[in-house]
Amino acid sequence: TVATAAVFAAAYAVVGVNGKAPPGLEAIPFPRTLEDAKKIHSAGMRATAARMAAHGHVVNMRSAARGGCPASTNQGAAVGTISPMDFGADPTGLKDSTEAFAAAVAALVNTTGRAARPMASGITNLGGATLDLGGGQYLIAAPIIIPPFTGNVRIQGGTLRAAPKFASDRYLIEVGSSTCTPKDNQNVCNEFIAIENVFLDGAHVAAGGVVVWKTMGTTVGPSTFVTGFNVAGVLVEQGHETMVLDSWIAEYYWSETHPAPSTCSPAAGEGSVGIELVGEDNYVQNVIIFDYTCLGVLVNGAASLLEGVHSWNGGGVAILVNGSYDIQDRIVGCYLDYSVLQVVNPNMIVVQDSFFYNAHAVLTGDVIKNLVMHENTYSLNQYGGNRSIVLTNPLATCSKVDISDAIDGIQGKQGMDQILGTRARMSLHLSAATKWTFDFSGTLLFSTIDTIQYSLTVDEGSPLVMHGARPPNGMSVTIETSTPTSGTVALEVTQCA
Repeated sequence: TVATAAVFAAAYAVVGVNGKAPPGLEAIPFPRTLEDAKKIHSAGMRATAARMAAHGHVVNMRSAARGGCPASTNQGAAVGTISPMDFGADPTGLKDSTEAFAAAVAALVNTTGRAARPMASGITNLGGATLDLGGGQYLIAAPIIIPPFTGNVRIQGGTLRAAPKFASDRYLIEVGSSTCTPKDNQNVCNEFIAIENVFLDGAHVAAGGVVVWKTMGTTVGPSTFVTGFNVAGVLVEQGHETMVLDSWIAEYYWSETHPAPSTCSPAAGEGSVGIELVGEDNYVQNVIIFDYTCLGVLVNGAASLLEGVHSWNGGGVAILVNGSYDIQDRIVGCYLDYSVLQVVNPNMIVVQDSFFYNAHAVLTGDVIKNLVMHENTYSLNQYGGNRSIVLTNPLATCSKVDISDAIDGIQGKQGMDQILGTRARMSLHLSAATKWTFDFSGTLLFSTIDTIQYSLTVDEGSPLVMHGARPPNGMSVTIETSTPTSGTVALEVTQCA
């Protein structure tokens, strides 16, 4: 436009020296049109590239020639944003770009000549160095590796796909190293790594999309899509404070042929995991695990938060909390869709405000303790079973367990669903009676009743009587009066005190 031409014309006037055009622009007249302005801009970029080359920078002249900013590929230091295309990567995905990515990543993480201002634990701050995929699709046969003791690095904006010869035990993006030895008690080797706005396709060849070893402050997402993995979409191994957020994950698309759920057994090394957390203090928020993925989210560690996870993974188990010690995990506002929640040896677990659609919770172990499940909604039917919570050991003991305030979604036949908990209330009116008996077998989860509270309100004109509660008999409680009377008994019982 004329306005754009005017902008370039103004730039022309500013950069002129003593009324003369800058070197390389003498043959171009004062711009009158947009095309004149483009010529000036392109020539200026070439001139700038020449000056950079004269000072020892290795310059991508192709980028400068097309009017873009001249990109230095100087191996002395990583500068700003690195494009794999500047190292020969094919953004169409038709040709293998492994070598180009190796060169690009080497430039990205090169620390030569950097100011000596490390981050925590001896980690070098790369200043936000970014590997920008530029909306391209790239075929790679080896992982992109962010090495130990580097931090403040980003990978963004494109697609990575595993080539047929990609190793089956490697991930498309690998942060850190399993063999790294941390330098202090934070026990981390990388800090502040971001992977965002990327599509990762393991092509059913690679182990997975992203593996994170011994880091603090790594973020996977937002807007990350991971598919085609054989082991895990995202694997977090040790470290702490890794966040996986605003992402979509599935081993197979729902329209692809995939294994039968009956073959799904991650504990036996069979089947995939959408997200596996091995470590402490991690966060999974606003993530969709969809059909088909054998197991949605596997939590092997303490003090992690799952919030807003929607798993319709088709494999039977949406979320598995595998607790072999004080696990202290929180599951809040999640959506378990045709796939169950399973907690092994529950201890210090909170499950709150979650929606079980054609699904339920499974508590595994002989002792259930320090468990809170509040305000969850269960919409049950024949597929998901008619019990909101299932104990794998019906005689399991419990301590400090509070399961209450659940909502019945009433999807199945009226009266068929059993919304179970550790508190229950009933009331019963009888006339001229001496016994009020209550059966809680359809509302209580465990096999014993610990406490009883009740009130007797006699009808107008009925005599006041002595009354008391008999000890529970299994799931039954009886309130007796000394003589017949008419009235209402309101009773509340609790378990797992």
